[in-house]
Amino acid sequence: YIPAKQPSDKTHLVFLHPTRHYHWEKGNDRVIAAFAEYVKQNPTAELRMCGWGGEDLSMSKMMVYRYNLSRNVTWLPLIDKTRLIQEYQNADAVFDQFIYAAAGTTTPEAMSCGKPVVSKMSIPLWEQHHDGKHPPIFSAEEPEEIYQAMLFFENEEARKDWGERGRDWVQTEQDCSVVARKEVEIFKQVIELG
Repeated sequence: YIPAKQPSDKTHLVFLHPTRHYHWEKGNDRVIAAFAEYVKQNPTAELRMCGWGGEDLSMSKMMVYRYNLSRNVTWLPLIDKTRLIQEYQNADAVFDQFIYAAAGTTTPEAMSCGKPVVSKMSIPLWEQHHDGKHPPIFSAEEPEEIYQAMLFFENEEARKDWGERGRDWVQTEQDCSVVARKEVEIFKQVIELG
């Protein structure tokens, strides 16, 4: 996972929402509602979403149709990890999940590619597992907050800053060598407890 240089001839913002479609768990409907508001002022923006997985995919597609977003939404087929990394690299910001304050693979993968991430976040949860440190995630939950994140990340310097800080955080907190050292410490504690 490495950052990629954005093409200089890019004409519109691209937001990536690569999570499966479970509105009750991921909040895909919230992202779509926020994006519908966003394109009123930014009619060339693009939202790229997975077109697979989840019981609410048909509802998501209906929302896109009802909001008249078909020209602004790209549905991605089931893709391999190499293509997913390219999607992260080509996005301006990545929108993860908005119901539960948790992160699976999307958040650290996107941050590793130097992309700002918007997701519901619990700072105490992250700090508990990372020695008091939490990642630079733009925390949002409701459609209005997600919309505000879209507005915020229109700014290229903000995208660059949050992307660089996210990548730095992943490298210092979740790099393989860091995780391995933490696991060794845990094993040592278990052995000492007998």
